[in-house]
This record gives sequence, structure tokens and C-alpha cells, in this order.
Amino acid sequence: MSAERICTRERRLRPTVLVPALLLLLAPNLPVSAQAVGQASVETAQAPSHVSRSADIIKAATVRRKRADEAIALTQWVRKNPGEVSDNDMSILAGLLTEDDDIVRREAAGALGFLGTRAKPFIPQLLAALKQRPCSDQPAMSADAIHVALERIGYGPMGLPCMDHERSPPQAR
Repeated sequence: MSAERICTRERRLRPTVLVPALLLLLAPNLPVSAQAVGQASVETAQAPSHVSRSADIIKAATVRRKRADEAIALTQWVRKNPGEVSDNDMSILAGLLTEDDDIVRREAAGALGFLGTRAKPFIPQLLAALKQRPCSDQPAMSADAIHVALERIGYGPMGLPCMDHERSPPQAR
């Protein structure tokens, strides 16, 4: 073998020899590395969640169709990814219950309902939203969605009858 070929071969072998040596040298610094990973996790946790980004879009949209489409997409995302919804995200969803747009309110209630018993702390917000609009002359609006959400969360008989008794939930009749 030529000297040039041997030198090239040695250069190729060096990283395989150096990597284990570097790992041994860096082993005492592993807690520092773990801190760096922890810091990255904190930064990731501070990044806006899917729920918060969607809520921002809903609140900023001036066209009702855009608000409705985003709210519907958000509810479907929550339905498919309930484990990714944080406590803060649930607060954001509960905050959407105060929106004037009934479709946004309906979808926020539906999203909370898909979270089941995890959403129990937000029963007061659901009840407050239901008191604001206890009934609807259109099916599948916020009042209906709130009743369904409360059921899914595990809330017992509500005792909040609608003014139109035919549209009242079974437990309130």
C-alpha cells in the first residue's frame, strides 16, 4: 500500500476511535447535557400549542366562515388528539365559550366534551354559557353541544330547562 492510501485509511478510522473516547470524556458532563435537554423541553413547552394557535385564528378572523371552519377543525383535532390537550389548552377552549359566534361556542363545548372527565373543572364555564343561551331554535347549536359536553364530562341532571320544553334535554324535562 502506498503511504498516501495508509494516511487516508487512518483518517477514516480516527472518528471511530475518537467517538468512544469523547463519550468517556463527556460522561461527567451528562447532568449538564440533561439540563440542556430540560431547557429545550421548557422552550418547547412555551411554544404555542395547536389549541392556542387555532384560538388566535378564531379570535382574529373577521369573516364568520373562517372562524367557523377553524373552530370545527379545532374540535376535530381535539377529538383525534385528546392526550395532547394541556390544562392551559382546556382553559383556552373554555374561554371560547364566551364568544358571540354560536358556532364557535358550539365547537368549544364539543371539544371540551371530547376530553371527558378531564374537563370537569370547566363545568362552571359550560353552565354559564348554557345560561346565556339555554335554547336554540336551530338544532346542533351551542346549547345542544353544551348539554352533550356536560353528559360526556359526567355532569348529572342539570335542572336547566329550556324555555321550549320540546328542545330541553331529557334530564331537565
